[in-house]
This record gives sequence, C-alpha cells and structure tokens, in this order.
Amino acid sequence: MRKNSSSAAELLETAKARPETRRSRMHRLGFISRALQQKAQNLSTTGLPCVIFSHIIESGLQGMKIKGNFLKDYVQIVKDSPDLDWDKYLTPSDWEIVGGTIIPLSWYPAETMGRIGRGIFEMRSKKDYSLVRLHGRSRVDNFFDEATRRILLKHSPVESCRAYCIVARRYIDEVEIELTGSGEKDCEVSWWPVDNVPSWDLFREIQAGTLERVVELNSGKNAKAEFRSEQKNGREACVVCLSWE
Repeated sequence: MRKNSSSAAELLETAKARPETRRSRMHRLGFISRALQQKAQNLSTTGLPCVIFSHIIESGLQGMKIKGNFLKDYVQIVKDSPDLDWDKYLTPSDWEIVGGTIIPLSWYPAETMGRIGRGIFEMRSKKDYSLVRLHGRSRVDNFFDEATRRILLKHSPVESCRAYCIVARRYIDEVEIELTGSGEKDCEVSWWPVDNVPSWDLFREIQAGTLERVVELNSGKNAKAEFRSEQKNGREACVVCLSWE
C-alpha cells in the first residue's frame, strides 16, 4: 500500500505540473493522454480513493495558460484602479501575479486573466460587451509590439487573419485557433475547445475586436464580427465570422 500511495502522489504532482513548452497534440486538443488514462485506471482498480482518480482526470483537463503579452494590460488596469474592489474577484495567487513583473513570454494561468477581465467588465465596463470589443481593437494599436504588427500587415484581410491565428497560437495554450473558411469579403476563424476557457464570453469579444482591427489595417473597411457555436468531437467550438467591405 505504501508503494501504491507514493505512486498516486507522484502521479498527482505530474498531473498538476505545467511544462514550460507547448503541450503535446493530445493535450492541445483537450484530451487526457492515453498514458494518463491508463495510469488513472490502474490506480482506480487498486482500491485507492475515487477522489484521487477524479482529481487526476480533472487535472488533465485543466491548466489553460496565456503568455504575459496577453495579460500585461489587464494587470496594468488593476494597478491603475486601486479604488475598485478587486478583492471581490481576485484570489491570493492572482494578487501575487499582479504584484510582480509580467514577463511577456512567460506562461500565466488563464484563470487569472479571466477573473481580472470579469472585474473590469463588471466594475469599469458596466457589463457593456461593446466596450470589451473596443478594448480588443485597441490592443492591436497600443499593446502589440512592432514585430507582431509587421507580421499582421499582409495587404489582404484573409491572409492577415491567417497570420493572427499563428500569432495567437504562440500566446494562448490549450485552444486550437485556425482559419477555417474564407471568401472575397469574409472569413471564419475557429477556436476549439472553448467550453473550459475562463470568461470565454469576454475573451471572445476581445478576439473579435482584435480581428476586426486586423482586417481594417489590411484594406478591409467596416469590419464586423459575429459568433457561431459548433460541436467538434464532443466539445464546443466558437467560430468568429468576419465580414468587411
């Protein structure tokens, strides 16, 4: 029993650990690896508490990360608004991140961004989604570095959206982002899976605003984004449907 308990503890730590590099394709698609499934099954049949088995499964499905590039402006808003009741939204671990230095290429918990975003939405934006989308637009001009902006300048709305998918995949973990359809005056960008993305209702507005602005910087006029929900392999996908003049 001592040997089995030790293995369970080691497996639990492995399940909670987050590698520095981008996860394997199985994890990227939102699945638990076959090895983890087998180990968890073996543990469950040796008489170990079911709670351990459940935690292993849950840990394999959680832990979405975003890079500091996507978090730094959120943290700055918290620092610039000390009069607001951020304690209502942020956890002690969130405050540790807010109080530190955000490193652009380091990974951070998406839950932290989600909780800050919810606080901004409710306390500053007064639950107005149009303001969230405007912030997404402003990120292209005010928060993207010069190298990223150069990558997005393709003189073609469709190709610029394709380039943004590549950029976003570098900074957002656990979600597949790809251009799934295009025409002369429209294109679609798919995000999958999104059912576990923290504060997805806000995050998708940010991305819609960003894509609208990217299109307009590449000869598209009056870009508009709408959403369509789909099911893919039993998980929810969100399609951002873009059109322009």
